[in-house]
Amino acid sequence: MRPARVWPRNDKQPLMHKAVGWMLREVGKRIDRNLLLAFLDQHTAQMPRTALSYATEHLRPEQRAAYRAAR
Repeated sequence: MRPARVWPRNDKQPLMHKAVGWMLREVGKRIDRNLLLAFLDQHTAQMPRTALSYATEHLRPEQRAAYRAAR
């Protein structure tokens, strides 16, 4: 699965932001952390805060801070 194909960029619904962030977090946790990091490197600037927060939950604090600062 390629997460970039499922990103609802223009969705205004907070539950969609949570769902996508949760899915990304689980990809990084259970499947491939490098895939998550590559996705975040490419899409962090466009991600809603909620999605980014959920997606980075299992990253090291310094990584989380770097992605939040990139917004």
